[in-house]
Amino acid sequence: MPRRRLICVAINTANSYYRNVLRGIVGYSHQRSNWRITLARPLPSASTLRILNEADGVIACVNDRQWCRSLLKARIPLVNVDAVLPNLPVPRVNVDNAIVGEMAAIHFLERGLKSFGFAGQRSLLFSADREAEFRRALKSRGYSVEVFDSAGKEPLGPLGTVDGEGNLGAWLRTLPRPAGVFTPYDLWGAEVIEACRQVSLRVPQEIAVLGVDNDELFCGVTEPPMSSIALPAEAVGVEAGIRLDQLIDKRRLGLETDVLLRPTGVICRQSTDILATDNEDIGPALEFVRSNFQRGIQVADVVRAAGISRRSLERKVMESIGMTLGTLIRRHRMERAKMLLLETKLTIAEVASRSGYSDSRRLESAFARSAGMTPTKFRVTGQKRS
Repeated sequence: MPRRRLICVAINTANSYYRNVLRGIVGYSHQRSNWRITLARPLPSASTLRILNEADGVIACVNDRQWCRSLLKARIPLVNVDAVLPNLPVPRVNVDNAIVGEMAAIHFLERGLKSFGFAGQRSLLFSADREAEFRRALKSRGYSVEVFDSAGKEPLGPLGTVDGEGNLGAWLRTLPRPAGVFTPYDLWGAEVIEACRQVSLRVPQEIAVLGVDNDELFCGVTEPPMSSIALPAEAVGVEAGIRLDQLIDKRRLGLETDVLLRPTGVICRQSTDILATDNEDIGPALEFVRSNFQRGIQVADVVRAAGISRRSLERKVMESIGMTLGTLIRRHRMERAKMLLLETKLTIAEVASRSGYSDSRRLESAFARSAGMTPTKFRVTGQKRS
């Protein structure tokens, strides 16, 4: 019988995202009869170093340069599933954080917002990347972004206090309102919502808040519940397993191209349930779409509700939110479908009907284009995350 490969998995399982990455790794290992997984702490402790001496390969959160040096010194195939430190000489599997930032910008623009903030930690690669693309996407449409940088804080620690050093509440009060605030991590989003409460800012009427990870604990405990960008954590784990096997088989210990997976999409909740526009022409159109997308409306219905020519309306909507009316309708339907799939037990046909699709086949076709999977697979994956 062939010798089984000992795979060391050294990731931070206190974080829900990485628990789901681990779930993906374990799922991949079940498909491989020659894998045996052992867990280790993601730091250069004596016990972890002993495991590395025996392991055939490592999947790790490489979030510390001393830890990175220890891993490289072991001279065994290694895949990094973290995005904290830049420019590491280690192959990486993660999420495409540029697309995460762009999704956040589009989500706020669809709601007619014109004032924007970002609250994160620039010293962390994933936060810096999400901020950069969020700013770029908004700058391309003529908007600027105010930034609260939790510089000097511990990685993934609290953003700041409401009073005193790192005054998050005071920063929020400086934003022209209504504003959309993007945080690249759900825990930070929950902090922003709490800071808003403490300084008497209403969410979402004055500050709309969007997080990342779709951690149902953090998203559900906030008041109001928080919208979030869902990430394909399990798929990251599976892809990391595939890459590690390739490295072991080919004995390639050098640099590999990063594998970056597309985020799943925005899961809408009350923290971004707002429509803010002072444009008398497109305001009625956006409100009509927001209130009626689930009824199977078409662009012609929106034009009639707006009372201006289609060409003029399409041009003004494109200038304001950077997309066509047809795209806006499809996005609203997809966001509603994803929310219903994750948070209800409705059948696929019922989800389709309540999201504005004529039948389940139309929903399945839209999902294939948008998420690259079936609605059923999306639901199963999302339920495993919770």
